[in-house]
Amino acid sequence: MNNRYRFHCSLAMACVALLGSNMAFAQVSLAGGWRIWNQQDNKIRAPGPDPDSFYGLPINEAARDAALAYTAENISEIDRQCAPWPVHYITLMPFSVEIWPTKNLDGTVVAWNIGGSVDRAPITIWMDGRPHPSAQAANSLAGFTTGVWRGDTLVTTTTHIQDGYVFRNGVPSSDQEVFTMIITRHENWLTITGIVHDPVYLTAPYITSAVFSVDPTIIGSHETLGATCTPEEEVETTAGVGVPSYLTPPEAMLNFATTHHGIPQEAAMGGEQTMYPEFAKAIRGSFHIPKGYCTEDCCGSQGADGRSAMGFNIAVLMCRESNP
Repeated sequence: MNNRYRFHCSLAMACVALLGSNMAFAQVSLAGGWRIWNQQDNKIRAPGPDPDSFYGLPINEAARDAALAYTAENISEIDRQCAPWPVHYITLMPFSVEIWPTKNLDGTVVAWNIGGSVDRAPITIWMDGRPHPSAQAANSLAGFTTGVWRGDTLVTTTTHIQDGYVFRNGVPSSDQEVFTMIITRHENWLTITGIVHDPVYLTAPYITSAVFSVDPTIIGSHETLGATCTPEEEVETTAGVGVPSYLTPPEAMLNFATTHHGIPQEAAMGGEQTMYPEFAKAIRGSFHIPKGYCTEDCCGSQGADGRSAMGFNIAVLMCRESNP
């Protein structure tokens, strides 16, 4: 081996080492308390979506049928009251989170942990390169998550997720779902983008996101589900062995979005086509704003008077109670 070849080999090895060092230093700390900003999709996160509001969701016919047979009383059943939502709920929930690392003695991060809440199980993101379990392994609502750093962005993959719901209006998710999170910190802001892949109920990936800001007062959010939920009889329709459901969707459910918001039924029923701008252009002529619109969630959070909670709407949209 001549000296020139040795020099180039040494230079290449040094560049690889330097690149690896830079990639390592590109990682950022996600640790701390993070307060969610619910102005984004407040209707979905806080009071919950309307019964037939599936627009923008790439659902298939099976998912639509299941959602139309759903009633919110389902989760009042004794055996369902304390069942948390699947892992993708982290980008659709109204709650803040705490994140902390699990480390080896040498300081390397084995896992990142995202605390749970009363209706979402804690998430452990394994960073040590371990493989996902076999297809025969048990599923859970937290699933099994691994992560890798792509520069200063953490990209995670979750498998082995128990079936549940995408939205709180009955849109289902299957146990074949694979969930991807893209977690990025920008100084005191944290963005979590989620991608739901579900070959059973979705015909295309469904993308969601949530924005958080640093809040040091958020500690101890990783509660145990059992300590925060005690099931009890809630409504008469679920007392004893009652199982509420709609075998045939009521007419009011099939026309809720149309009656209240003027949204054409072909849009309200969802489907992959409703995700794209071309569909909005196609139905523009059939959309009619109801008289006296902006009476709900327009001047504040969940119909508030605009002087509390969501001041963002006032400042940015110049929202007024009298808006038509």
